[in-house]
This record gives sequence, C-alpha cells and structure tokens, in this order.
Amino acid sequence: MSERLTAEPDTNEGRHATPLRISCLDRWFRGRRLAYGIEPCGVSEYRLSRALWDARGLLAVETHRIDPENSREIREKMGYRPSCPTVLALPRHDLIVRSTRLPTVDPKEIGRMVPHEAESVAPWSSEEFVASYEILGQDSEGYTHLLLFLARQERLSAILDELQSMGIRPSRVEASTLALSNLLRRFERTQDCAFFSVRGESVEYVHFRSGKPVFSRGKGGDSDPAVMLRESLQLDERRFSESEKPSRLVVAVEGPDLVESLLETAAACGVPAEPFDGSFNGQLLVCEEETVCVGAALSPAIEGSTSNLLPRREARRLAIRRILKRFQWLVAVVLWLGLVLYGLGAHYFGVVRHRGEEARRQITELEKEVGNIEAKADLLSFLQGERVESSLPLRLVLELYDRTPPQVAISQLNYDARGELLVSGEAPDYVATIDYVTKLNESDSIEKADLVYAVIPRSSKTETVEFKIKCKLAKKPLERNVSDR
Repeated sequence: MSERLTAEPDTNEGRHATPLRISCLDRWFRGRRLAYGIEPCGVSEYRLSRALWDARGLLAVETHRIDPENSREIREKMGYRPSCPTVLALPRHDLIVRSTRLPTVDPKEIGRMVPHEAESVAPWSSEEFVASYEILGQDSEGYTHLLLFLARQERLSAILDELQSMGIRPSRVEASTLALSNLLRRFERTQDCAFFSVRGESVEYVHFRSGKPVFSRGKGGDSDPAVMLRESLQLDERRFSESEKPSRLVVAVEGPDLVESLLETAAACGVPAEPFDGSFNGQLLVCEEETVCVGAALSPAIEGSTSNLLPRREARRLAIRRILKRFQWLVAVVLWLGLVLYGLGAHYFGVVRHRGEEARRQITELEKEVGNIEAKADLLSFLQGERVESSLPLRLVLELYDRTPPQVAISQLNYDARGELLVSGEAPDYVATIDYVTKLNESDSIEKADLVYAVIPRSSKTETVEFKIKCKLAKKPLERNVSDR
C-alpha cells in the first residue's frame, strides 16, 4: 500500500490546538514561527492563510477568503499586520517556467548569468517581466541545473497594487509550484512524487524529485482537469526515463466524482495515484483548495531566496521598512541628531547671514560717506584753486611794488593763466633796467625774469629807457602761503 501524504504522528495531544494569538511582529516565539501566505483565486478575490509551525511540523492553520469588501474584517480576525512575513503565490498559468543549465557552480556567476538567460527565453522585453530561479542541483560536468520563473510585470504590479489597497504587503513573491514544494517538505518523507492540484480556475501539475520541482504545467480558465492530467503525464513520460518517472501521483481536488475520474486517468497512464490528505493528529489542517496558500505560508526561506519574484521597487521599500524596524531606535536617534544638527546649522548660518547683511549695510554707508568726503575734497580743492587764482595778481602787484626802485616806473602789467607776467615800464638808463631784472629774479614769487627789450625812444629828448620784462611765476610757494593762511 502506498504511503499517504500525511504528517509525522505526534504524541503531544492538543498540539494542533495551539492558539495563534501571538505577536505578529516577532516571527519567532518560543521556537515557533508564524507567517502568512496568499493566493489569487478569482477576480479581486484571494485566499489568505496563517500558519504556525516549529521544527517538528505544522501546528495550526487558518485560511479565509479575502476581497476588498471584507479585507479589514479578515485582517483583524487573523491578526495580520503589514510587518508580518507574507508570501504571495502566483498561479502557474501566470508564469513561464523553463528548466535550463548554466556552465558554472558559483552562486554569484549564476546570479549574473540568469538575467541574460531569461531575456533569451522571455517573449517580452527586459522591462516587461520579472525573473527568478530555483537551483535544482549540479552535475559532474560543472553545470548547474535550475528552473527559471518569468512573470509579466504588468500582471504582477496589478496584483500587488490591489493587495496594498487591501492592507496586505507581500514580503515575497514565488510561484505556486514552489509553494507546493514547501508543503511537501512538511508532510512528505520521500518527496519523490507528482502533485496534481485543482483550485478554482487554476489547474497545476508538478513533478517533484528530492523535494525539488523538475517539471510543471499549469492552465487557467475552463480547462478539463482529466485532459490536463493525461497530457501532463504524457509530457512528463517523454521528458524523463522510465526510472525517473514519478513513483506515484497525489491528487488535490474537491469532489469525489472528480477525484475518481482523475485516479482512473492516472491508472490508465500507468501511474499509481491517491487523494491528498492534509490531516495532522487526526485533524484536517489543509484542505485541497488551501494547498498553495498554506505552502506559501510555510516557505522556509522568506528572505534572501533566489526564487523571489518581488519587483525591485517593492524589494527596496521592503528592505527600507525592515531596516527601520530592526534599527528603529538607532534611526530615531540619528534622525533626532540630524534635526538637532540641522537646527544648529540653520541658527549658525542665520547668524552669519545676519552679520554679513549688517556688514554689507555698514560698508554701503561707509562708501556713501567716502563718496561725500571725496566730493567735499574736490570742492575744497576747487575753492583753493580759485582762491589762489584770485589772490595771485594782488600778490604780484605787491611783490612788484616792493621790488621796483623809485626811479623805475611801471606802465602796464599783463597776466595770463599760464603763469606768465609781462611788465612794461620806463627806467632812467640801461643800468637801472638791468638792476630791476636782477631784483625780480631774486623774488620767491618769480621763477625767472627775462628782459624782452629795452630801448630809448627816438622822440625822447632824454636817455629814459622803455623796457618789457617777461616773468615766469612760481606758483607753489604762493599756494603754500595761501593754504597756511
């Protein structure tokens, strides 16, 4: 008799009745772990499962249908918070799954090669899909065998936006194939079997070997489960050798008639089949329609797995929230210090700016005062020049009067602005004329005196000499004398 898909018996009676009323902020509670899984099951309708398990096995499960109308009620009933670990399982018919192998066993090299491999497989451009992978193993030739999962970005974003509007924030997105694999890890011992699941409009066939999915198919809509199962078994048989075929088939569907039809189809294909049994300690924990959402909640590696289909934008937001949650006090202190430093800096720069404006204002006033002083200095220089020019002829007359001997008579004085003075007059003889020129050269007010001419008129009956003397005036001594006054 083939072994049924059940959990390992436990002698601890009442283990399944462990209450789920624990803190959702702490995923670990006395060695037990709590997580949520969610799966689309219709238009704007989902299944939300909450699972509690420990190292020995599954302890308790609770599943509800959730939609935008009852989302708040279901979240409060199940104690859901956005910080809780939540895995979104995408139906197989929304994904493209390809098995491939890469010529390396280095995880870093695999991560760099997968995007190029996905672009060669995907029927969309690189901006239109999200890719992830699951490593199946390595061979002796140094190749790594893996499964590629490709999801359409538009479809995935629509589901995530709708879930966020319902208050649910998935921290991880994976294929329903891997969710079934997580369920087998908790219930199945050999983990070498095929699993056929019918959940509403989603039909999926998965072949597991050592707990790893090596082949899968999925369809949606009004697909005939019996035809889907027969085609999947035939494709699986062509793909693998006789020794690698699934040893048995587990059928997870609702309705005895459909179960009987699928068992007969499997028997006709030469594969022994049995219905799914999700009981634990005599209590049914997982029914046929809850296999994927419960398996998603049982994901053993919610963080850091390569099969995460969460878009980069959502992954960055999740990482920021995780850092804020883990280092919330440190972040609060850093923010407080930042605000304090910002306030001190704003105050300092405000004081500096005020002082700078005050200094600029004082400089402007000083420049105005300097301008006024310069204008006054120019006016004073102008007035001093006018004073010198107006007092110069009088000083010259007085100087000539002091230097002129009694026998010499001055008849005419001509003064111009160039500082030249023409003296015309009469002297008793030539000797008196030369003496007069000599006295003028000795004057401080006259820089140089030159005799222009000295003649005795023809009509003169005496020896009286008429002369003209050209004097170059010395202005600096006069200006100094004027300023001293």
